[in-house]
Amino acid sequence: MSRRLGTQDPSAAQHRGRAGTPPAAAPEEDQ
Repeated sequence: MSRRLGTQDPSAAQHRGRAGTPPAAAPEEDQ
């Protein structure tokens, strides 16, 4: 799913929809 975005953070990309955003930036959004 997130692989199409080409991001290093698949879990983060799924929630934010933007690539290049570290999961540590918003842990509450990750959940």
